[in-house]
Amino acid sequence: MARVLYDGWDLVYRPNSPAALHLLTLLEASPAGVQALAALPGEAHHPLPPNCIAAQDAVPDTPRSRLGWEQRRLPRLAKRLDADLVHSFSGAALFSGLRQVYSPADLALSDRLAGQEHGWRGFAERLREALGEGGLRHGSALFWPQDLQRVSPERRGALPLVSLPAAVHPEFLSAAPPPNGRALATLDLPETFVLYQGSEREASLKRLLGAWTWAAGPIGEYYPLLAVGLSAAGCERFAALAAELGLEGRARCLPALSLPALAAVYRASSAIFHPEASPAWGSPLRRALACGKPLVGLDEPLSDAILGEAAYLVKPGGTETERCRALGAALITVIVEESVAQSLSTAARRRAEQYNPERFSAALGMAYQNLAS
Repeated sequence: MARVLYDGWDLVYRPNSPAALHLLTLLEASPAGVQALAALPGEAHHPLPPNCIAAQDAVPDTPRSRLGWEQRRLPRLAKRLDADLVHSFSGAALFSGLRQVYSPADLALSDRLAGQEHGWRGFAERLREALGEGGLRHGSALFWPQDLQRVSPERRGALPLVSLPAAVHPEFLSAAPPPNGRALATLDLPETFVLYQGSEREASLKRLLGAWTWAAGPIGEYYPLLAVGLSAAGCERFAALAAELGLEGRARCLPALSLPALAAVYRASSAIFHPEASPAWGSPLRRALACGKPLVGLDEPLSDAILGEAAYLVKPGGTETERCRALGAALITVIVEESVAQSLSTAARRRAEQYNPERFSAALGMAYQNLAS
């Protein structure tokens, strides 16, 4: 039996992040012949499946601690638990000597793989990224979704690419139950709203709220913007920028949610707004498709490959002000013109038919067994 140790940092400190949600998808799909082990720097926000063994090694949520977690503590746990593979989502240990598998479920990481800049980082973050990228060169495999084959990342070194079916957690699939009233009751949600689940980088939040200023006048009173998945610091930045732009009452953050509550919020939303690039795994774009929601976003390679005709994508050309205006206008169109929203929802459900948990589990099991042996 292959023993796979997962990096569970985000399950503790970023529970609604792409990495955390992708890890929950992997654990839910855990195939026969694979023993799942979760390395956690504290108490997990979400309950883990009964077949997963959790191993805690408490460390605080700081850039320096995360550097030590990835480069020292995670390899130490892997050796103690006799893991055959370490599966990570935002970097790999440089000198561990372990077989390491990598799924890009982090926007900064997706940017690096595509050779793009992703903003300012402190020394510890830059060192972590440099060591993590060096560790990837000595890894065993990079997992990549099949629907993104035409935008495969630039890979430094000889890291083999393993193609797997695209996946979304079953909680979000259209066959799942309708919105859970009990899960939503404590959130004080408006009847109609636009949902954002994306990066909390300064540039991303500025574009998000800059575009929202163009839409908030016509629709913001009846369709406020709700942001989910931001950290406490990210919510502070979001609130400060919203106040600066005069958007109080028309844009606010939600707390970290359980998986059923997050799925219920997606289903209760009127539209998904994602004016930035998408990570390869754990993407909110796939959750929008699975829930049959109209989406407005930026026309960039990964988003286009995931969404196709099932979204209103705005070309990224022109000045930032022109992009924000175009994104705001697209959002107004989707909210005001019911026929447009309905057409996008129908296309989303049709495109989501590709997400097959059984097929993903079988392919995942085969990949792990091949790499472990």
